[in-house]
Amino acid sequence: MASQFSAMSYCMNLSQSRSGPGQDSLSKPLYSPLPSVTLQQKPSGIQKNTTVPQDLIRLLKIFPGSAPNIVECELVVARLDTAPPYEALSYVWGDPEPLDAVICNGQRKSITTNLGIALKHLRLLDKARLIWVDALCINQEDVDERSSQIKLMRDIYTQTWRVVVWLGEDSDSKAQAAISLLERVAEECSQRLQLPIDQITLTDLLKLPIARSSFGETSLAQLSRNLPGEMEKNMEAAAWLCSHSWFRRIWVIQEVSFAPATVHIGTLQISWKAVALSATWFLMRMKVQNIEYRQAFSQVKDMFLIRDAVGSNYIILLQRVTPFEATDPRDKLFATLGLYRDADRFDPDFQPDYSKDVVEVYTKFARSMAANRLREITSGLSLLYPYYPDPNTGNDKRFPSWVPRWDGGNPMPGQTIGMLHWKVSGDTSAAIDKVIDPKILSIRGFRLAPTKLVHHGLHNEPQSLYIIQRMWDSITGCMKDGDLPTLDAKDFDERFTKTITAGSFFDSNAGYSEKDGLWGAKELHNYFDCMKLGVAGKHESILPENKRQAELLCAVAVKKAFFILEDGQIGMGPNATELKDMPCVFYGHKMPYMLRPVEDGRYLFLGPCYIHGIMHGEAMEGLKTGKYREEWLQIC
Repeated sequence: MASQFSAMSYCMNLSQSRSGPGQDSLSKPLYSPLPSVTLQQKPSGIQKNTTVPQDLIRLLKIFPGSAPNIVECELVVARLDTAPPYEALSYVWGDPEPLDAVICNGQRKSITTNLGIALKHLRLLDKARLIWVDALCINQEDVDERSSQIKLMRDIYTQTWRVVVWLGEDSDSKAQAAISLLERVAEECSQRLQLPIDQITLTDLLKLPIARSSFGETSLAQLSRNLPGEMEKNMEAAAWLCSHSWFRRIWVIQEVSFAPATVHIGTLQISWKAVALSATWFLMRMKVQNIEYRQAFSQVKDMFLIRDAVGSNYIILLQRVTPFEATDPRDKLFATLGLYRDADRFDPDFQPDYSKDVVEVYTKFARSMAANRLREITSGLSLLYPYYPDPNTGNDKRFPSWVPRWDGGNPMPGQTIGMLHWKVSGDTSAAIDKVIDPKILSIRGFRLAPTKLVHHGLHNEPQSLYIIQRMWDSITGCMKDGDLPTLDAKDFDERFTKTITAGSFFDSNAGYSEKDGLWGAKELHNYFDCMKLGVAGKHESILPENKRQAELLCAVAVKKAFFILEDGQIGMGPNATELKDMPCVFYGHKMPYMLRPVEDGRYLFLGPCYIHGIMHGEAMEGLKTGKYREEWLQIC
């Protein structure tokens, strides 16, 4: 049996003026059959909810009303390209218990308490309101529909005329003080920059001077002028507003990235851009020191940075977004696809699909990255390194070692050494062989020499030159004792300093500077000269003039292992590296990777590494001379 309905007939209901759902609504099923969709019958004869075609969405029409009456509404169907003006709700679902309810299409529908409160606040007294609400406009019980509608999220939030952000009730009566301060700061930024608030970017904001004695120059008293109450009270209130759980959720980044947004808390509201500008200014120009305030403002600033960088390199975008929270671990990836302007160029097999479990979703994505199908904008697996678990401290055996764990929370600090300017495999293209076992990655490349010495001294004290000194003493001691006969001691100190500062000098906008790299190495070389004299820790006056800069150059080495290969090459890589582990070069990839031999000729994937002297394709010559042998590497 087939049934067709006109989307236009649904939309025409919007022009009807009435105080609530009429008798026609009472007969409508909650998720109505849609145009050109054949109804499927279950064996029991009960009609299965039909799926929305990819060019259609549902919108929620909220009928006029007031407290304490229950919210009454109905679902209408519209095509994205011809939909009437609508708003889109951005909110946190909240605790599943206790539940609230609405009357939708004449049926009682359970919803979360937070959504129930939001709809009561958004309901108008005298006219209907058209709004997109995911929990009601998507049939959450239909996995196929959820997957198809997720692909439309960017379009839904792009075509809305306004995004309504719901933070919750003003339970602590702090919203007025918070909004007063946030609006004041945003207005000052606008006046100083001579730009409307909604047009100010991060680049614009950084043009403002760091605060000292007035706005833009740290007197809180100056800033509190024209504000009600004490400044400290307003700052505390602003931090309270910015600490709401909405600011930590991964989906909301996309929801406020493509259309004007207004933040609602209780009965008050403020533009999202004013909140973002003010929080970012507090951190980057006023240098707020209170730890709790900084934490609250930081999550807002991070959203602003991501929003400003929408459409940039996808892996870098993923790194910035991953620390945000998602109830469903698959959303760590699905929520980012809409942020990237060229998402349609991904592997066709990698699309939002809630019928697949998290292992399959993560594995498919990692395989796509390994194949490097977006070579000009990715870096193979190297930039995914912060999300690989340490195989020495336990691992979820469901996941292959080469599949990152985006569900593990924040990436470890100082982990990313995969920079886009390296070209270890020259001009080769990635080659992935088809295998029966989906957990095996068969990739073309070649092995380098195994590790002869591994030093893990870099994982305890970040940004300290003295741990570098201890590592230097250990390695040079081995050289003196003859434990490293294959190592060429000539210019070892320069090669050593270049290795432990690898990747510190690349800026994705400005490019790589060899001069900067040599400067960093020379600074540390001067420091090692002090070490040789035994005075590095005693006389600060003879240390490099910019000691702090030298420490920052070493920060890339935090939680890494320094290693020397059996053929004398030196490098830095995953902290999990052990003796006899083996770096390899994958065709089409920018960084070498450290592997660990296991049974049956297979390898565990540990992560990317830097090896001095081969990062610009020099190792490819070893294939011509016979030093290295091309092969299919089986990663498990």
